[in-house]
Amino acid sequence: YELTSVVFGSRNGQVTIDFQPLIDAVFERIIEIKQGIVNKIVEQVDALIQPGGSSSSAAGLATTRVLTILKETFVESDVSRPLDNRFSAGTFFSANRPGLKTNRIAHFLRKTAEDNCKKALCEKILCHYHKTETIDDIKQLIEENLDATRQRWVELTTKSIQELVASQWKTLCLDLMH
Repeated sequence: YELTSVVFGSRNGQVTIDFQPLIDAVFERIIEIKQGIVNKIVEQVDALIQPGGSSSSAAGLATTRVLTILKETFVESDVSRPLDNRFSAGTFFSANRPGLKTNRIAHFLRKTAEDNCKKALCEKILCHYHKTETIDDIKQLIEENLDATRQRWVELTTKSIQELVASQWKTLCLDLMH
């Protein structure tokens, strides 16, 4: 942990990044997609329930009113509620991930970033210890690899988060297909 503190400026190996803006941005995109799906369903339902005949007659008006009520009920109970649940940020991130609780997404991302700190340290500094003979060599190894270690951490963390989000989008799409 001491080396992590030196390289990343963190305490006790803890990452102090606020991942909430990222979670919020993903959630905003989820909401946009959900609204697009609901709009498409409403368009399709509207096309299917266009009443035939004259809508100026009493029967035509009653049919139109009944179809409108049926459409609103269908959209609310059969479309909106299930999609609201499945398209929530917590459900999006936790689907097919039993260990990821919906209220712990930011914590999970911080833990992922912390794990990547250790990986970057190993790859860029610790794995090269055999090249050192003195304390000065160790200091030089660390100093010369600070930027590379930090860059590697950014690469690893970015890749981890991208893979998580891509996997969850795939899960969401599969859920919508079935």
